[in-house]
Amino acid sequence: IKKDHDQLVEAMDKKHVAAVAKLKRNQVDREAKMRRQHALDVAGLEEDHQRSIQGMEESQNAAIAKVEAKCKRLAHENQERQEDLLGAMREHHGNAMCTLGSEVEAVGQSRSTVGGELP
Repeated sequence: IKKDHDQLVEAMDKKHVAAVAKLKRNQVDREAKMRRQHALDVAGLEEDHQRSIQGMEESQNAAIAKVEAKCKRLAHENQERQEDLLGAMREHHGNAMCTLGSEVEAVGQSRSTVGGELP
C-alpha cells in the first residue's frame, strides 16, 4: 500500500508539475499575444492620428487658398472701382471746366455789350 501510495503521489506530483508548466506557458503566450495586439492597436491609433492631422492640414490649406482667392478678387474689384471713380472724376472735372469756360465767356460777352470792363 505504501508503495502504491508513493507511486500515486509521484504521479500526482508529475501531473501537478506538468499542469503548472502548462499554465505558465499559456500565461506567457497570452501576455505575448496581448503585447502584439497592443502594438497593433497603438500602430492603428498612430495611423489614425496621422490621417487626422493630414486631413486638418488639407482643410486648413483649402481654407487659406479660399481666403487668398477672395482677397485677390476683392482687390481686383477695388481696383476696378478706383478706376471707375477716377474716370468719373475726370469726366466731372472736364464738364466743370467746360461749364466754367462757358460762364467766363458769357461774362466777357456781357461786359462787352454793357460797355467795357468792370471797375
